[in-house]
Amino acid sequence: MLKRGDRISILPQYRNPGEEQFIWVVAGDEEKGRVDISPLNSGLSFIPIETVPAYMVKAKRTDSGRKISIFEGPLKGLRKKLS
Repeated sequence: MLKRGDRISILPQYRNPGEEQFIWVVAGDEEKGRVDISPLNSGLSFIPIETVPAYMVKAKRTDSGRKISIFEGPLKGLRKKLS
């Protein structure tokens, strides 16, 4: 289950050209097979939120298998953008 703040990647078959350049994060907890996602480094003055089916994305994980969150570790400075 994806939670707010989890780093994700959009699976290649669902990705639009150029989207691999963005830092994608879950903006709202997964619910009923859907999840709200946002690119944090889009350069826009507002953060766009897109709702997609959960099967289109996967959580980024550390080498030990733990999900990466912007609320912990070196990425916690990004959480202000998501608030």
